[in-house]
Amino acid sequence: MRSVLAALALIAGAFLPARAADPVTLYVDPQGPLLSLDPIARPDYATIDHGYMVYDTLFALDDALQPQPQMAESHLVGADGLEHAIGLRPGLGWHDGAAVTAEDCIASIRRWAQVDPFGRELMARVRSIEPTGRTSFTIALERPFPLLAEALARPLGTVPFMMPARFAAAPPTQAVTRAVGSGPFRLVQRSDGLYRTLYEKNADYLPRAGPARLLAGGKRVLVDRVEWLYIPDTATATFYLNAGTLDYWDLMPAVAPPHVARNPDVVVRAREPFGKLALLRLNHRAKPFDDVRLRRAAALAIDRAALVGAVAKLVNESWACAAVLGCALPGVEAPPPDPRPPPDRREIARRLLREAGYDGKPIVLLSASDQPENEALVQAVAAQLRLVGFVARIESMPWQDLARRRQSRSGPDAGGWNGFVTRWPAIDLWSPGWNAALRGNGDAAWFGWPEDQRIEQLRQDWIDAPTAERRKALRADLERAAAESVPYVPLVQFRLPRGYRTNVSEPPAAPAAIFWGIEKK
Repeated sequence: MRSVLAALALIAGAFLPARAADPVTLYVDPQGPLLSLDPIARPDYATIDHGYMVYDTLFALDDALQPQPQMAESHLVGADGLEHAIGLRPGLGWHDGAAVTAEDCIASIRRWAQVDPFGRELMARVRSIEPTGRTSFTIALERPFPLLAEALARPLGTVPFMMPARFAAAPPTQAVTRAVGSGPFRLVQRSDGLYRTLYEKNADYLPRAGPARLLAGGKRVLVDRVEWLYIPDTATATFYLNAGTLDYWDLMPAVAPPHVARNPDVVVRAREPFGKLALLRLNHRAKPFDDVRLRRAAALAIDRAALVGAVAKLVNESWACAAVLGCALPGVEAPPPDPRPPPDRREIARRLLREAGYDGKPIVLLSASDQPENEALVQAVAAQLRLVGFVARIESMPWQDLARRRQSRSGPDAGGWNGFVTRWPAIDLWSPGWNAALRGNGDAAWFGWPEDQRIEQLRQDWIDAPTAERRKALRADLERAAAESVPYVPLVQFRLPRGYRTNVSEPPAAPAAIFWGIEKK
């Protein structure tokens, strides 16, 4: 109680009652502290959310997951698919008053493409990117890249935000320290000590015509200011939301909803339209999962229906998902579930353990002790692996420690690991172009370092495919290839809760936290 009261006293000044003449301010507890102003150099989720406040993108995904022009007014593709002519919307300006130019966008694309895997695929085909006018430019290719608009509409990860050329000239490893964008909000103040960040409405922002749809369309700001106040203490954040001095809690931990659900002035809803996919990542470089038979055995051991039950009280909604590219996404046909009942699959898994000569050495699963749904899933996964003959040991630690330890390519005896459970936004796994967990490119792959030339070739074929129908067939081929080599085991997909006051309109559901379209009475 003393710590809560101290926290209240420390930051109570941020929440004095508003006077009639005061601007309408939306007070938000974001999902993390804003540790960087550069979403290209440091693409963590809080920095991406900041990016959507102050920056804009040339294209953006709508609620059907189709790329739509955003800063772009036009996008014309030559008959041979080798020239993409992009024209900007008239009247776009940076927060410092300068006009947005083609040179700014070209520099931003080049900086983004150095760190984004889809961007690197694009730049490998680029012959030139040249301005054709002050607000138009052409991307000339050596060979076609049919998914150029989709690549430039990436919603999470390294989002291709546009920034002035003088900032985009910096290498992506060097974070910019000023946030000058063309987006719907301006950054006014950032205080690291109190985790406070203040944004104000960009009065000069020109929204697109039409309604907002996911991350595309008209971004209409309905409040004067948005103030982020990151509150790491759950009890304090719960007190603020219940008291009405906090308007919106973007990502609530599992223990919070019961304490606010009884308050008639608070609404608890799912945060995201598509949810997150929890997955079991295996270390392909260390025994025993360097043997594909044992990776398949681990996949066969999983009873997803039981996993749904394990997290039911910790999330807003959950469902079984056996697709590496995610489930319940627009236009996505997930592969049919394995028709064999769990006992039959377990018997096959036991046979694979015998064939591979598993010696009973314990496999170490890392667990994030500060993520309740992660802990619950690791416990359930370990129990299921034991049912088929694995000896499983769990080592719990805060997520930051887990993130450091997973960098080791060694087994547990040398300070490494055999597996860990994590969660990805489903939309960040949906596209083979930017799904980093699917890659089979060995040393350059994501933690676990799978090496699979068939997956790499299918991914390349998907990028090169000239039609949506061909890409649909290749997605099915990728699912089958992943089931054979097991880069990761999809577990369950779920939505996490958020809470907001009833005097605030429902925040838009999107992969990132967005603050246009929110009204506060």
